[in-house]
Amino acid sequence: MKRYACGLVLTLFSLLSFGQSISTTPPDKIYGKLFADVQMNKVFADGKTFVDCIPKRKPADIVAAYEAEKNTPGFLLKKFVEENFDLPANPADSYKTNAAEDVVTHIKNLCPLQGPSGHNDPAPRWSSIPGEPIRWAHPTAHP
Repeated sequence: MKRYACGLVLTLFSLLSFGQSISTTPPDKIYGKLFADVQMNKVFADGKTFVDCIPKRKPADIVAAYEAEKNTPGFLLKKFVEENFDLPANPADSYKTNAAEDVVTHIKNLCPLQGPSGHNDPAPRWSSIPGEPIRWAHPTAHP
């Protein structure tokens, strides 16, 4: 009977959670004019780097600071972004291919660069732009 009740509870829970989506607000809605200015002024070489940046404080505070500072003499948008966001790491930059390795060893050496390791890590989000290295960001890394 206990087994049946447990199964029923799990089934009900599954049915109740089925179809519920996780809503996330896109960065252009969070950062508004700041996002548009960073993208349009090509602060980064691609359109994905800023999206992968992790804010160092509440986004609303960053936006307010941007609005207050953007028209001041000497304001530098790139410096503002670097001061208010942690830029994504690009682990592939430090990797050097060893041409003497066989393909299996080469792939094993690439594994640490491909994302989080270990069974207790939260599920990663990854993004890729053709021709660019894959970057991983943990969902728990955002404030």
